[in-house]
Amino acid sequence: MKKRWIIPTAALLVVVLMLGMWLGTTREFERIENMRAGGITFGDAIAVVNADTGVYSNGAMINYSAAIIQTLGEGFHLVSPAMAQNGLASGVYSAILTFPSNVSERILAFNAVHKVHKGTVLLCCVKHLPVIN
Repeated sequence: MKKRWIIPTAALLVVVLMLGMWLGTTREFERIENMRAGGITFGDAIAVVNADTGVYSNGAMINYSAAIIQTLGEGFHLVSPAMAQNGLASGVYSAILTFPSNVSERILAFNAVHKVHKGTVLLCCVKHLPVIN
């Protein structure tokens, strides 16, 4: 007799979850339509997801991914993973660029092993790529 509340509670949770998903999707579509009405074109934009947690170095928090993202141009949009997936599925974004959680940590580890000299630039090119004007 005491466990009668389990099924109605579970059903209520499912209804609330479905309602939340529907409202979130509806608001995302409204946002996209407002952006289209404002003249923003889609399909050329790239979603950027920064999952990098950063790293402490010399008493300061460093997030190399955030620094890289700041240098990206207008076609890159910093969004959440869910917005990136939804945007890719709906045609808002043509690609998703994701920075994993350990990028800053790996950069520091790489720099510790490979001494970086200021002013040194390494450029690697693929010989057989077509030229795009």
